[in-house]
Amino acid sequence: MFTLPSDIVFEIFSYLNKEDCLVCMAVCRDWYGFTPQYAQSIWMELQLDPRDLSVTHGRRERCLGSHVETVTIGSTELLNEESYMYALMQKLQDWGCTGVTSLELLRWSITDQAKFLSSLAQLAPHLTHLKLTESQSSIMPTFILDTCSELTHFSCRECNFLVTSDDIQSSKKGIDYPSKITHLVLDAIMEENQIVRVLKRCPELRSLIGIGNHPRPRFSSGSISTNLDLVFSWCPKITVLRMSQTNYSNLLRVADDPNAYISDQPGLRYFNAYSTESLDDQLARHLTRNQRTLEFLSIRKTGMNISFMSAISSLKLPKLRTMIFRASHCNANPLIALLNHCPSLEILDLDFSFDLLAVTHPLDTMHRLRVLFWRMSQLPYGFSLNAMLNNVPALEKLVIANFNGYFKLPTEFTGLKRLKHLEVNGSGSDHNHTASEVKAGTTHLFDYLARNASLEVIRFSIAFALDCNILQTIATIPTLKVLDIYLETDSLHGVYLAEFIRTLSETAIESLVFRNIRRLPYIVLDSIADLPQLTAFAARWDGYIAYATRISKEGLQRLLSKKTLLTIMSFDNPVIAGENGNPISPEQVNALVNQETVQDSDAYSKGRWDVQLSYRNQYSTQKLSNVTIRRE
Repeated sequence: MFTLPSDIVFEIFSYLNKEDCLVCMAVCRDWYGFTPQYAQSIWMELQLDPRDLSVTHGRRERCLGSHVETVTIGSTELLNEESYMYALMQKLQDWGCTGVTSLELLRWSITDQAKFLSSLAQLAPHLTHLKLTESQSSIMPTFILDTCSELTHFSCRECNFLVTSDDIQSSKKGIDYPSKITHLVLDAIMEENQIVRVLKRCPELRSLIGIGNHPRPRFSSGSISTNLDLVFSWCPKITVLRMSQTNYSNLLRVADDPNAYISDQPGLRYFNAYSTESLDDQLARHLTRNQRTLEFLSIRKTGMNISFMSAISSLKLPKLRTMIFRASHCNANPLIALLNHCPSLEILDLDFSFDLLAVTHPLDTMHRLRVLFWRMSQLPYGFSLNAMLNNVPALEKLVIANFNGYFKLPTEFTGLKRLKHLEVNGSGSDHNHTASEVKAGTTHLFDYLARNASLEVIRFSIAFALDCNILQTIATIPTLKVLDIYLETDSLHGVYLAEFIRTLSETAIESLVFRNIRRLPYIVLDSIADLPQLTAFAARWDGYIAYATRISKEGLQRLLSKKTLLTIMSFDNPVIAGENGNPISPEQVNALVNQETVQDSDAYSKGRWDVQLSYRNQYSTQKLSNVTIRRE
């Protein structure tokens, strides 16, 4: 093979992993000699742990050298024996790994300052990225900056810096030279003076993550977390500022990558802040100063004062694409005014309760809004969800949490025609509407969406909102891929549910989840087995009270023998019973799955079934809390 042109050999080796390379080196002497030079791109990343100290692997060592760029040295738990870490850092030198540019130290307790800094200095010439993760350290961060003069990225995630005030005072005798740091993560417990000294040395900083709100005590006095003016005076080039490491946009299921907003141009582009009353004036001032450049804005507040709300109502944010706004007792008028001044807004996350003041400003049409997450609470007078949905013609994803009303689309409603993802959960009633009104509104909604939209995902968890007619309407949506619904099982008997499932075969359904369902008879499971594109099925229970789901043994066998794409099934609180009505034991469930695998002649081509059992009580193996069956 090595007689082929070198570019072809490099291309072949690019498809291999590290283990494949080691196997290739065992083929013959020629392959042993030539493989390392063609596999350098595979060994650019290296992970080491203390076990590597007790094993000598000649083939792996031949694959290492100056081409290794990214190294992680860590363990599965916090280690107090830091000598292992120093031994592994020395191993890198012995292997010729002199070009390391990124180093992560994972779960170490670092106390020997002289040894740590000398070991780090050996790797420092090319080191630009350093991460300390889930570790404890008694080393001043400024000493690390002194040792690694080429650092541009410094990250401390879930770390504890055990540095005393005396250590900090004694370290002030030296001169703090400016560093090259452009990216800084301080998700750590450390003295405030340490943070001050680090920030003062970062005039080129572009991204700062982690100062401010944190579930653990972090500052001795907290002045940095409440003084943004100081931060911006020390680091005037910041374009990304997140005041906590926690990502609060997970509920939106959208990407929140601060690095995407880093720029060499002046002005804040990404701002994720937790504000209290003491910080309101500064927050408003910096929002006003950067209103022309902001593209991502997240504000979480414990309360609203009049001056802050007045300030945000006058903001004009022409470039803002993502807004996350969470607060309580909020006056709707300033917020509506702010939304009307965000013409480029694409993603909006609202989680707050309004006060009872009437809305005086109408909401303009948001032509570019694609994603809306709304955790509903008390709405102000003159403001309705239905009216808002008519003002978002480009909406593709709608998530409504804590829904406590009902849908009542006006006759002239023309919105939601681009909607692909609908997710609603809540009680479905605010005590002003009956269950029949909730069902009528839901029927109207799905009738409209079935005719006008191309829904791909429906997650609907509202008690008493779905009946047979609504389900049949849902089954007429040909683009449907994911369906996750709460079922009112008392009115949905096996025959009606099976008929609904059979009509789903005309859709593109790939994932199906039934919540709070008490019975899965053979006729229902047989219908599920006939869905041609289904890859996943689950029966779930929500809330504190979870009843048993009675599952037909014969129906489960039918699912296991399915010859198409089904790869995973999961059942909460299952009671699997045969035709005689007697439940089978967990051991029999295991045997049932294994028997179907053996009888399936195509098992090896499709993958064998594997079963995972979870029990309600750790001391008893008789009652199951979950059965998950997947193809290996």
